[in-house]
Amino acid sequence: MILRTATGAELEIRDLFTGTDRIPRPGEASGAWSYSGRVVNFDSAAGLPAVMAAIRLIADTAASLPLCVYLPNGEGGQVKANDIPQANLLSREPNEQQSAFQVWSFVFSSMLGWGGAYLLKSKSAGKVVALYPIDPSRVSPRVENGELVFYIRTVANPSQESAKPFGNIEQTRLTSKDILYIPGQLLNDPYIGVTPIAVHRHALGNAIAQQEFAGRYYSNDGSPGGIISVPSALTKEKREELREAFEARHRGATAAHRVGILTGGATYDTVPINLRDAAFIESQKAHAQDVARMFGIPAGMLDASDFNHASTPEQDMSRFRLRLTPWLRRVESALETDTDLFPDVDMPGMPDVDPIVRFDANELVRADLQQRFTAYTSARQGGWMSANEIRQAENLPAVEGGDQIQVTPVGGAPNPDAVDATAAAVISEDSTTEVAVDMANAYTD
Repeated sequence: MILRTATGAELEIRDLFTGTDRIPRPGEASGAWSYSGRVVNFDSAAGLPAVMAAIRLIADTAASLPLCVYLPNGEGGQVKANDIPQANLLSREPNEQQSAFQVWSFVFSSMLGWGGAYLLKSKSAGKVVALYPIDPSRVSPRVENGELVFYIRTVANPSQESAKPFGNIEQTRLTSKDILYIPGQLLNDPYIGVTPIAVHRHALGNAIAQQEFAGRYYSNDGSPGGIISVPSALTKEKREELREAFEARHRGATAAHRVGILTGGATYDTVPINLRDAAFIESQKAHAQDVARMFGIPAGMLDASDFNHASTPEQDMSRFRLRLTPWLRRVESALETDTDLFPDVDMPGMPDVDPIVRFDANELVRADLQQRFTAYTSARQGGWMSANEIRQAENLPAVEGGDQIQVTPVGGAPNPDAVDATAAAVISEDSTTEVAVDMANAYTD
């Protein structure tokens, strides 16, 4: 709005985000301005079914994947490290009150809905022994003197009237030694992530406004307003009395289709509108498709498959795995590069021996029995998985002789890795080592 000062100068007064297209950073305010006039934040956007479905799909799917810690084996590969404390911390019990699924689901939801996730490190003797998720609505990340710091406030939402992000609200300043920060999409800041909700606030504001219109439409019996006409002039008090009396008996879903009686020559004319004529249903579908684009999810996976949906469920799953991978990698890289979790023990000029953190994305095919077994068959016949490795993946006990790699894959040449393994086994078991060595050399040649 425009205000005139005592000296006659005009000043334009704006809210923090009103009238600007700047993408808000996390923690700056409780909502962002949109063209529709609606404030868009996580709470209002999550009320849209498509947005909640997208966040739930990504967060719950990612959290359901096993999180494993691997150590380099010195030969270019990795071995699963189940016995180190970090493995239990990350994959089973991040803290004494929550399971790993709960924590990682909350982490991914925070990244998607708030632009970043925050885990408080609980330490003992300098080592991280627990991770506690923090409500992202209470955190404002900042870069001060080249260091990433976090202001944690004691209430959920900052005051919108405050000129500063927090005003006089009590807050605590923490650093990366206290907080494990996992940013979302890095877009307008190299350190602080933003949420798709903030980036696409104008499109979501339209959807929120339409949802509000639908609610108000049906709260008035799904019928638009009408006009009561009387042949003579009425005073203001009489007009209000007539309107209120009519609305008291005919407004709301519970008063639908009640008989109305008008006297004194008064008539009632409706102002018709049809939701389909207003493209209401079509625009709702379009909003769902927009949300699928915002979060990088095939529309069919949000039950919006009537958008000229020509792809198959297998193609949808393939695209979903492709879009899910960057979100997994954000968490993996944040964990394995945190020096409180994994102290850097690399020596200059020596091979990398730091642990590797990975979500096991192979679990995504577990629901498809045929696809999983086909992959096992290919791996077994290809000579890169043993029977016991397959049984372990299916939580089955090992069998005798099941560690043998198939020497000659189906339709292919002998597998060099399997030959080496066979030769090594012969060397260890045969007392005549010369024969075993000669055989190994023959295979190698």
